[in-house]
Amino acid sequence: MSATVEHITEGTLTLADVQEKVGGYFEAVKLKDGRYMLVNEDGVLAGLPVNEEATQLMTELGPYPDRIVGNVVVVPQMGVVSTT
Repeated sequence: MSATVEHITEGTLTLADVQEKVGGYFEAVKLKDGRYMLVNEDGVLAGLPVNEEATQLMTELGPYPDRIVGNVVVVPQMGVVSTT
C-alpha cells in the first residue's frame, strides 16, 4: 500500500483526526511557503513506506531535504488543527 499526501485547504481537524490520518502521534514541519506538513513522528521506526510525493515536496519546500515515510497531511497553518 502506498503512502498518501492529503492537502487540507479549509475547515479544521482535531488532533484525533490528524493522528488517524498519519497513523499515530505526529510532528509538524513548516514548509518554505508557510504551509505545514504533518508527519508520523515514529514513522521510520515503525517501518512505514517511503512517501515519494511528500519526499518531493520536502525536497522542494522543506527546511531540509529528508525522506518522508507514511501518510502525511499538509495544512495551510497550524490553526487548522484544533486541540478541542
